[in-house]
Amino acid sequence: MKIKEKRNVSRWGLLAAAAIFIVLLVGGAIYAQGGFRQGPGRGD
Repeated sequence: MKIKEKRNVSRWGLLAAAAIFIVLLVGGAIYAQGGFRQGPGRGD
């Protein structure tokens, strides 16, 4: 059995999960502030 290969795959999976979580967190913060379009002429 190749244990090193299995650990490497789980490490990449953990890294991918962390990256997705960070992207969702940043996206949620931007959405909570009013979305991506905060330019002039919005009427707020």
